[in-house]
Amino acid sequence: MKDEVDDDVAKSIEALEGDVEELNTLVDEVLTYGKLEGGSLELNFKELSISQLVDGILRHNHLLLQHLSVDVDINEADIVLADEHHLSRALQNLILNAAKYAASKISITFSHDSERWQLDIEDDGPGIAFEDRDASESGGAKFSLIWSRNQHQNTLS
Repeated sequence: MKDEVDDDVAKSIEALEGDVEELNTLVDEVLTYGKLEGGSLELNFKELSISQLVDGILRHNHLLLQHLSVDVDINEADIVLADEHHLSRALQNLILNAAKYAASKISITFSHDSERWQLDIEDDGPGIAFEDRDASESGGAKFSLIWSRNQHQNTLS
């Protein structure tokens, strides 16, 4: 259908496709929360390239991120043990939330030590109330996703 219309209509169609994708994401989230509450969320841990996972999220959401500079500090050789679907969902939520509030840029940084992996997502937006935050170098909000390198189970309860 996009091939048969002018550029303005094609851009509107792309925007609608993005909205539909976002609605699908919200439905998935509601279903996941239900499984979390019931203690029946099945997890499938496997080795993942964190660089490839983040890159895939950024490419998939390029329309929502196109107005921002996205700085990624992840070594391409870094491998984590995680449930790909749920880690991807959590990262996408944090990245899109940062995009919603960022003035001009988002930073995504991966770090690790012998006990944990950590992904930090920062934006240069207005931030959150002073009493509710730790300092972010960008002046906006900083959210960290931290998970153990040593403890993995097949279900989350």
